[in-house]
Amino acid sequence: MAEIGKESQFRDALATFLAKVGESNAHWYSLKPLSKLIPCLSDALGISYDNMMIYFQCCGIAVDRGKAQGIRFYAEKFTNFLVVCSLETVCEHTMHYVAGSKSQQQHFVRLGMQRLDRLSKPGTGSAPRICDITRVRNQFRSSISAIAIRCLGPNCEVLAGPLATCDKTMEEAPARHTSITIEEEKENDPYEENLVFLQVRAHLLPLILDGNVLSKNTFWKKECSANEVESALLEIVRLIQEHREDKLTNILGSIRVQHSPQTKSKENVFPIMKKYGIPLEERRVHKGLLKELFHMSKKVDKSTTLYADVGDNKESAFVFIPMSKGYNRLKKNENKHKWFGHLLTALGGDGNEQDTIRDLFVHVGRKAEYKEALIEAIKMNGDRVIPQLDPVATFAIQSACNMNAAQFKTLRRCAYSEFGFQLFSSPHKIKQAIGLEHVEPIDGFYKYGSEMIPWMYKSIREIVCLFLATLLQDGKADFRADIIDLSICIDHGKGHSRVSLTLVVRHRNATGEWIEQQHVLSVANAKCRKDNSEIVRNTFGPSLNAELDAIKQAGHVSFFTAPATEAYGKCYAVFGTELARRENQDVFLLTAPVTLWMSGDLLWYATALGKEGYAGWWCSYCQLFKTDWQSAGHAEGNLWTIAGLSDHSDRIESGEVNGKIPRERLGVKERPGFVAVAVDHYVFPTLHLTIGPVNDILENFIDEMQAAGELYTDDYFQAEKDGREAKELLRDAVETLTAFNDAHNQYEKDLKRQLRRVNDEDEREVMQVDLEELQEERGALLAAIDELKKSSDDAKQRLKLETNKPENSKAFGQPVRATIDDILKRHGIDRGAHFGGALEGNGCRKLLSAATDIVEEVKAYILGLPPEQRVVGTDEEVTEVCSSHWELMTNLDGFLSGMRTIRFHLTEETVARTDRYRERTLALWRYLGMSVTPKAHCIECHVIPLLVEHKGFADLGEDSGERMHQVQSKLDRRLGAIRDFKKKEVCKSKEETMTSYPGVKIKIEEMLGKTSRGPSVAHAEQRATKRQKKMDGREAVLELPVRADNVVITTLRARRAAMLGNAANANINN
Repeated sequence: MAEIGKESQFRDALATFLAKVGESNAHWYSLKPLSKLIPCLSDALGISYDNMMIYFQCCGIAVDRGKAQGIRFYAEKFTNFLVVCSLETVCEHTMHYVAGSKSQQQHFVRLGMQRLDRLSKPGTGSAPRICDITRVRNQFRSSISAIAIRCLGPNCEVLAGPLATCDKTMEEAPARHTSITIEEEKENDPYEENLVFLQVRAHLLPLILDGNVLSKNTFWKKECSANEVESALLEIVRLIQEHREDKLTNILGSIRVQHSPQTKSKENVFPIMKKYGIPLEERRVHKGLLKELFHMSKKVDKSTTLYADVGDNKESAFVFIPMSKGYNRLKKNENKHKWFGHLLTALGGDGNEQDTIRDLFVHVGRKAEYKEALIEAIKMNGDRVIPQLDPVATFAIQSACNMNAAQFKTLRRCAYSEFGFQLFSSPHKIKQAIGLEHVEPIDGFYKYGSEMIPWMYKSIREIVCLFLATLLQDGKADFRADIIDLSICIDHGKGHSRVSLTLVVRHRNATGEWIEQQHVLSVANAKCRKDNSEIVRNTFGPSLNAELDAIKQAGHVSFFTAPATEAYGKCYAVFGTELARRENQDVFLLTAPVTLWMSGDLLWYATALGKEGYAGWWCSYCQLFKTDWQSAGHAEGNLWTIAGLSDHSDRIESGEVNGKIPRERLGVKERPGFVAVAVDHYVFPTLHLTIGPVNDILENFIDEMQAAGELYTDDYFQAEKDGREAKELLRDAVETLTAFNDAHNQYEKDLKRQLRRVNDEDEREVMQVDLEELQEERGALLAAIDELKKSSDDAKQRLKLETNKPENSKAFGQPVRATIDDILKRHGIDRGAHFGGALEGNGCRKLLSAATDIVEEVKAYILGLPPEQRVVGTDEEVTEVCSSHWELMTNLDGFLSGMRTIRFHLTEETVARTDRYRERTLALWRYLGMSVTPKAHCIECHVIPLLVEHKGFADLGEDSGERMHQVQSKLDRRLGAIRDFKKKEVCKSKEETMTSYPGVKIKIEEMLGKTSRGPSVAHAEQRATKRQKKMDGREAVLELPVRADNVVITTLRARRAAMLGNAANANINN
């Protein structure tokens, strides 16, 4: 407690001084004297640096660490002292680097609190003037002198004397001690002098004086102080001992260390050293022992590492690490002593050096104080530490980021500037590795009306052979192919009519299970506003048809490999089975049958099969008309074949069949455009069979709910619908007239010119008939346009009148439809984000998945409407309509799930369940009074038979063609600087060949997979819950009874129309 009281008094003196100088301008003072230009804290206190450190030791903010380390300042204790004394505003501690100092950072203390905004950095600027500093210093020195005398004794020269004078330093004190201990004055003992003299005379003088001299007392000085003699003797002993220690230090290289009495007395502390008489204080002896142990281990065990248990029951290692300043010295010492390998072994154990150095660098990289040094070291080592990415990985990054050559060149330059070495492979290396081969496209132009259409085409056979050869070369040992499917998809979108190829390589594994690899490649492209048979016939169509026919004739793909001495054993593929091997030296590997397929939407199927313009009326697979399949249990139609379509077209052309009678024409307009693909190999468009029916069901559901609760009249909706239809028909008619004029204007001019020149009456008559037919057809088109303009104007006028009616003048439009849209948005379905409000694939799938919740929320809203807003329908009738729509969507979801089975994965159980869903879907479709569209007819009559025949076809559908639009659009943006169409397509061909390289695909998936966090546990559970709810719904609808054939519910729209009709009749009667 006494020591604590002394410490508190010293601290109070320091706190008083800091508070008095706190009103001055702020400035940083170094703890140690660094230079004359940097003010020191001891100067501000008015005492020497050594005395200041002794004083700090008295305050408890510094500790003496021995002769080797001296007094150490504790910044944490100093900061706590400032907080306790509420001096944080007037004083502050920090560490700062000063150029030229031996250590990296120095202690600095801020004094003063004025002008903190102008405070310079530590180690810069001159100290400001402190008001009345002389008086403050004198008071401070007087205070600590008085405290030292009072607490430590009147003879305390260390604090009471030298501390009070700035010029007197610790060298003038008798000695430096490990702690401040003040010896009390001993009382004068009259016998002490005699004892000293007697000991000197008895033991010292006989060694240096003759006995005769000693027998006389003449050598004694008359006035001799025993204290002075004792001090002199002690000083002599001290000097001799220091001399001996210096000599021993040169030998052992160490210093003495102090130990407490408890350490010396306890037997369990350093027992071995005490047992063998090794002095605890002699640090030089300890280091000498370590030195000898090191040399003994090196000589006997041939190891420079010492192992010992330091008390935690674990073996620890002491590794010899020579001091190495600078890289060259470190490298030299490591080569000589191999200490780094020993260090890794000591850290992680023998055999774990690679893991240890990895963990070591990870730890160093995560330490903020070493991060900059680690980065600098990595830059200095360059690709010796971080290897250059190989060409495949480099291009995978470029492709994943959708960067063109110029952008990637900039990235390489920036990476080189930052890392100091080339991280990415050069474009030349990439080209040599994966970009040497590609299929050169052919191109051309076709003028369609006023539109000039550029197009390109790449040989399908060359694309397939090149890609299969790449697959074989990349995985020759594991490559297998039992069946190869080629599906051609033609689809128009984003201003382009694109042809894509889905290549599926299938094989059976050892257990008989089918394994497939799917790849999508670009074949052709025509840049046009819309596509039709004329554009296809005059662009890429003939080349595509000829190649498909050649592939069909070949029937197989054969794989070969050249001898290792030629082309380094390069693999290649060709179409056909019996082909001459190159120079009769190539090795035959395998052959696989090829099957051709066609994919797209029903509109394209009608065009490809010669039924353009009739997709909405006639089935593409059979000879039924739209009205033929509306009722349940209708007769099945005769299936079309390519031969049947061609024959029927020829009969129409020859006049054997009257083409003007729709029932005889059967929707056939011309011969099929592609004869190599059978009609039953036209894959049902799963995506479009999802989009079309789902949007039909959703629109019908919304119309029913609006009929129940929307206060607009049917005349309003009809006028709006008529106006929209009239506008669309008018636009189509104008386009038709424009196309007609573009195609026939020149011919009409030529006819008129020939009429003036030809004199032969028969020829003139023929020309006149042709001219009249052209003018008659143009007149009919103009008349149709005039009629459509009139209909459009009438519809606009009727809509305007309906809008002005009181029952239709709602300020916020249609509240029921708006509420349903809000409910859909809460489930992630935004109809407003799509063109015309129609949902696309993802929206349709979300609707089917969340059908239960959506229908329930809509039903609750309608049933909760106030009575004055409910138009028609009791609660039971509304519930029946909602339940029927939920059943329809759930059954359709179950049917589409079975339809998405890929080839050779179909089971009898899947077929049975899918057929049950199909039966219920069409029954509910008719029950709700919905018109059976061609897509619904395909679901009813054609999907199941072809699904069974081909054992699935989901991986051959049009999904890949839809994705190809996105891929090609990305390439168009990447190569947007290239204006020339042909050059751009050549570059796209090269890019696609490199992007579709198997190694690039695998690398992209690998890199993105490493950074993908995947779904969280909560999200995974939520998805599992939704999926289970959907599966439960599918099971539930199969337990419900099937609606009877030709039974139609009285829809809410019919009830509303009847109510409005009765009200009108009542008004008339009144």
